[in-house]
Amino acid sequence: MAELRLAENTRVALWPERWPAIALQVCIDRVEAAPDPAAKAAVRWALPCPDCPKNTACLNAKRKELGPLLYDREILTRPRTSESSLFPFETFEKLLRPTEALVPFWHKPFSLEHRYGVAQAWDLAWSERIGGDWLVCMTGYVDRQTGVRHLLDIERWQRISFDDQVQLIERSGRRSRQTWW
Repeated sequence: MAELRLAENTRVALWPERWPAIALQVCIDRVEAAPDPAAKAAVRWALPCPDCPKNTACLNAKRKELGPLLYDREILTRPRTSESSLFPFETFEKLLRPTEALVPFWHKPFSLEHRYGVAQAWDLAWSERIGGDWLVCMTGYVDRQTGVRHLLDIERWQRISFDDQVQLIERSGRRSRQTWW
């Protein structure tokens, strides 16, 4: 929904004297002539911003120059949007099963061990101050034959030092080999 509003926004900016949403009236007219929000977004993206004499004073050109991730983070001061995320919510929304629980252990089916791969991913809590970020561990498996992936476990911690994070990861790695593999 936010992206559609962005596609329709041809005139409004917080500081239009410095950063208009679109700098040239001819470009505004072209976007506003599109019949629906999806078409407006396509027209807006297709504008010839690199060749425009006003491209250094136009948010549309800046977004194209930086790309969605940096634009959202640096210009809009939003860390992530679904469009710029490596893991957009829309990808996982259909997989969410609120009635299911994660499991305390899992063993590969007997005689089919080669078919399954187990992986663990860590997102380190790295910030200037202790306690700001979360340390997150996700463990899952993939059925190599079907490509189906399942999340087995997810844990998170906050307010622990980097050294303690390293020790926790080492302990978890040893425990995981016994529990999941």
